[in-house]
Amino acid sequence: MNFVLAVVIISYLFGVSGVPVPGDKVIVTGVSSSSPAQKAGLSQGDTVLSVNNVAIKTPTQLTDYTKRHLGEELEVVVQKKNGQTKEVSLTPRKAYPEGQGPIGVSVASNTLIKKYPWYQAPIIGTQEALKTSWMIASSIGSTLFQLVTKAQVPQGVAGPVGIAQLTGQFVQVGPMAVLSLVSVISLNLAVLNILPIPALDGGRLFFILIEAVTRKKVSQKYESYAHAAGMALLLGLIALITFHDIIRIFSGEPLLPK
Repeated sequence: MNFVLAVVIISYLFGVSGVPVPGDKVIVTGVSSSSPAQKAGLSQGDTVLSVNNVAIKTPTQLTDYTKRHLGEELEVVVQKKNGQTKEVSLTPRKAYPEGQGPIGVSVASNTLIKKYPWYQAPIIGTQEALKTSWMIASSIGSTLFQLVTKAQVPQGVAGPVGIAQLTGQFVQVGPMAVLSLVSVISLNLAVLNILPIPALDGGRLFFILIEAVTRKKVSQKYESYAHAAGMALLLGLIALITFHDIIRIFSGEPLLPK
């Protein structure tokens, strides 16, 4: 039902108000001082069209390309805010200050508003919910790996306190933003609850599958122990993430990476 709720909300957003989605243009959102980009004349608001005659469609593509050509002169074609096209030369640095990148720019995709007819919106909403669910599952896996290997909560992971803080920010944006947040939270709950972790529905389903394969009833005693251990683990994770949220709020650290 969490998944169904998310599909309904996403379908409504696609069919009524439209949903902002990344476009195929890469916009310069910031230029670091004394960086190769600044020396080449790039400025905030420029659109990166190509690098060495390779069309640039996503920020990741630009980042990966420059990192593969450190120390090499690149021919970059940009479109200025006034609409004029300009070709500049710059050389990605092999050594650069932390947070600046080889050429010293921050970039983002342009935003398009996608809206579909009422009869297409449920199909698109379901596809978007499935795609987002897969991304959430991958993110949960990487988060658990980092918690186990590095014993730290990754940036962007929030518990009840962080979600309340984030909800307040979305309320200021408007009701459509709140609906979008609700759909993401619902998908997170759907994915998390179906994982084969004891104490969750996915854990109970896992024991049912074991019984179906082995044709034997799992000992109620050991199943209870497993669910108790799973619940203790989940409560421990909630406590750890909540503590991290409180520390983050008092330190002024943003919830989402910039």
